[in-house]
Amino acid sequence: MIVMSQEIEASVSSKRLSVALGTTVGLAAAIGELSAIILLVISAVKIITSYPSRSFINWYNGSPVLIYLILVNIISIYHLDQISYMRDYIFVVQILIFLISSFLLSSLRYDVINLAKGACLGVFISSILLGFDYFFDLVGFHCHAQMFSGNPQWSATFIVILLPPLYIFWLRTEFLNAYAFHGLVAIAVVAVGAFTGARMAFYSLTFVIVFTFLWHFLKNQIRRGLSLLISFGFGIIVVFVVDSYTNCGFGVRIQSQVHYATEVFDVLSGASINEETISLVPFPPSSSLEGKNLIEPNIVLDATQKAIAARISSAGASRAVMWRSAIASISENWLLGTGRSSEPSIATKNLVGYDNLIHVHNQFLSWMIWGGMFGLIAGCVLIFLPLYIFEDKLIAIAFSVPVSMVLLSESLFALDFNFTIFMMFYIFVFRLSLR
Repeated sequence: MIVMSQEIEASVSSKRLSVALGTTVGLAAAIGELSAIILLVISAVKIITSYPSRSFINWYNGSPVLIYLILVNIISIYHLDQISYMRDYIFVVQILIFLISSFLLSSLRYDVINLAKGACLGVFISSILLGFDYFFDLVGFHCHAQMFSGNPQWSATFIVILLPPLYIFWLRTEFLNAYAFHGLVAIAVVAVGAFTGARMAFYSLTFVIVFTFLWHFLKNQIRRGLSLLISFGFGIIVVFVVDSYTNCGFGVRIQSQVHYATEVFDVLSGASINEETISLVPFPPSSSLEGKNLIEPNIVLDATQKAIAARISSAGASRAVMWRSAIASISENWLLGTGRSSEPSIATKNLVGYDNLIHVHNQFLSWMIWGGMFGLIAGCVLIFLPLYIFEDKLIAIAFSVPVSMVLLSESLFALDFNFTIFMMFYIFVFRLSLR
C-alpha cells in the first residue's frame, strides 16, 4: 500500500511538472526570455529533489542545436566579432539551458500529453495577455501588443511556431476536447492578426492553416478540415471586428500590402518609386518622390520626402532595400561572410530614415553575412535537419515550415534571447515527435 501510494504521488507530481513545463513554453509569446529563466528554476528544483528516470536527450536528436551553437560561435571567433564577456556568458547560458531542459524533459516521455496540455494553456494565457496589452496599452505599444517579449513580431512568431506541431500532435492523440483546441486556433489567429499586428507571422499562419485544410481534404478528412477552416475563419472575423473598433488599421495594411508587393519587386530590380505607391502614403506630399530611387547611396531628400520614404519603407520596400545591400555584401564575401557586427551597417547602408536597424530582416541572409556558406549551413542544419531525425515526420514538417517562412522576413536569431526561446521550442517539439 505504501509503495502504491508513493507511485500515485510520483505520477501526480510528474503530471503537474509536465503541465508547468508546457505552460512555461507556451508563455514565451507573452513573457519572452523570462520563460527560459522559469524553465531553469523548474529544472533545478526537479534535479535537486528527484533524479529523472531517463538520461540526457539523445545526442543525435539534439545535434542540430549543438552544431548550430558551435559553428556560429566559431564563426564569431574567426571574425573577432562581438567576442566579449557578455557574449561568452550568453553562449554558456544557452548551452546550459539546452542541456538542463533536455535532461529534464527526457524523464517525461510517458507524460507528454500533459506537456502538450500545458503548452496549449500557455498559448491561451499569452493570447489573453496580449489582448489586455492591446486594449489597455499595458506596455506602451498600442496596436502592436508585445507584453514582455520585446517585440510584437516575436510574440506572434512564437505562437506561429508552437501551434502547428501542437495541432498535429492533437490529431494523433486528441489530448484536448475538439471544441477547446479549435477555440485555441481561433484565439491564436486573433492574437497574431489583431493584437500583435505582425503581418509576416499572420501570413505564415494563414498559409499553414490553408495548407493543412487542403491536406485534410486530399486525405478525405473533410470534417476535420472544415472544423479547422471554420475556427480560422471565425478568428479572421474577430480580427477585423476588433481592428475596426480600435482603428489600428490592420485591415488597411493587409489590403495595401498587395500594392506594396509591387514596390518590393521594383526596388529589388532597381526601379524608382512610382506614383501609385506615393498615392497610398498617408502623408500630404509637398514634393514628389516620383523618379527617386530609395537605394541610391547619395540621394538627398527633404523632410517631407523622408517621411514618405520611411512610410513606404515600413510597408515592405525597406526589406527589399536591405536585401539588395545584403546580397551585394554576400556576393563579395560568400565563403566566410563579414561577421555579425557588420550587419547593422549593411542593413542601413542605402536606406533612408532607419539608423537604428540591427539586422536585414531575413535570417538566411543574416547567416551568410555572419559566416558566408558556413553560416548558412549552420542555419539550415538547425531548421531542416529535424525533418530527418525527428521520429514523427509530420510534426517535424509542422515545426520547420512555419519557422523557415517567418525567417524569410525576420532575422529572428539576431537577438540571442530569441534563440534561447527557440531552443525550448526545439526540445518541446522533439518531445512531441517521440512515438
